[in-house]
Order: sequence, then structure tokens, then C-alpha cells
Amino acid sequence: MSWRESQQVPADLVAPALDALAAELRARTDVLVGLPDGDRVDFVLETDKPWGGFCDYLGDLHTRISISVDIPIPSYRLFELVTHEVYPGHHTEHVCKEPLIQQGRLELALALFPTPQSLVAEAIATFAHEALLGDDADRVGAEILEPLGIVYDASSATAVRETQRTLSSVGPNLVRMLAEGDITREEARPYARRWLIGPDALIEKWLGLLDGAWPIYSFCYPAGYPLAKRFVAGDRERFARLLREPLTPNDLAG
Repeated sequence: MSWRESQQVPADLVAPALDALAAELRARTDVLVGLPDGDRVDFVLETDKPWGGFCDYLGDLHTRISISVDIPIPSYRLFELVTHEVYPGHHTEHVCKEPLIQQGRLELALALFPTPQSLVAEAIATFAHEALLGDDADRVGAEILEPLGIVYDASSATAVRETQRTLSSVGPNLVRMLAEGDITREEARPYARRWLIGPDALIEKWLGLLDGAWPIYSFCYPAGYPLAKRFVAGDRERFARLLREPLTPNDLAG
């Protein structure tokens, strides 16, 4: 926990850090997929939200990205949020599919969840930093943020992220156990604190997501990542296909 605290982005540097990350990652994403001219992202810092980040595509190549700042954000996590929500994640997928919408594929203008579309969208976003930057992801993140005076321990961040990915099914497992009566709501908190990585405040925020539509949606993250990784198989052009084409989970698994 002390390591996480050492990596926290000072509150007054969150906004400039987001802008710096978006600028560099946009340039790299443009090389990968060829972004349309004029795409735009507005970052909004919010409180009292249950999620870490949220992407709201407004149309006309414009997206509002909301970032929750209730809890201090580690540098590696801020980097991951931008790759997931913006470049080359959700925002990039939306703008790359915009030509299909203009050609009459109006269903692509809707975000329905939890649906197969959600699974593919989260497959893209959870694999985004790896698809764009490979093993150099955290090194690049550090190179962007350290000039702003932000601490970014790249090697440890990579190890922490891999551990978190190994534990990514903890949330869905808890949702399933609650639904099937294998665990009570009172037992959910100690279970989450045992297996999830993060401070108590972050785990409490996560537990607040157990109500509403999110519990079912949570399955998209651990299920989506291996589908994207297997589909891309080290070929960056196949990741570009994920961004441009309306593929289905069967397409990714086939």
C-alpha cells in the first residue's frame, strides 16, 4: 500500500497529466489506425461516482471522458485509464466506427449493455495499452508523466498490473456467489478485502457497484481481455480491425 501511495498523482497535476497522456497516445494511435481529423476529447473530473472512468461518446467525433477523483490516482492507473477510455480504447473505437454510422449502420450509434457489444468494447479497451505499446507500455507512461514531476515506477507498475489481471475474476466471482446464495452481503466485504488490491476506500467504492446493472457488466472485463489478446495474436493490424469493424464475440473467438 505504501508503494501505491508513493505513485499518487497530486490533485493539481491530474488535469495536465491527462492532457499530456492524451496528446502522446493520440499520436501513437494515429500511426496505428489513422484517426480522423477533428476528433476531440473533453476530460471532466468528478466526485461521488462509483467508477474510475467513464466514456460518453457525443457524436461528431467528440467524447466526454469523466474521471473519478474521490480517491488519489496512482500514475500507472491514470495512464491505464487514458488508454482504456481514450487512445486507443473506447473513444478511438467510436470515432473509427463513425463512418459506418454515416453509411447507415445506426445501431452502432447505440451503446447497449450488458450485451455482446459490451463484451467486444471492453475487450478492446482492456487490451488497448498492450496492443498499442506492448511490453513498453509503462515505460512510455513514465516518459510522458515524469517531466510533469509525477512519480512513475514503471517496472513495479507492470508487475502490479499483471497481478491485478490475475485477480480480475474476483469481482465477477463475488457477483456470481451472491446471485447463487453462496455468500451473503455481510460476507462480501471481507471477501473483497482479502482478494482485491487497493486501499479500503477503493474497495468500498467497488462494493457500492454491487447494486444496479454493473454486476453483470463486470464479467465483460476478464472475459474480454483474453478474447482480444487471442484475436490480435501480436498483429497490430488485427487490433485496428477491432477498432474499425463491427465484430462479434464469435468473430474474436473463432
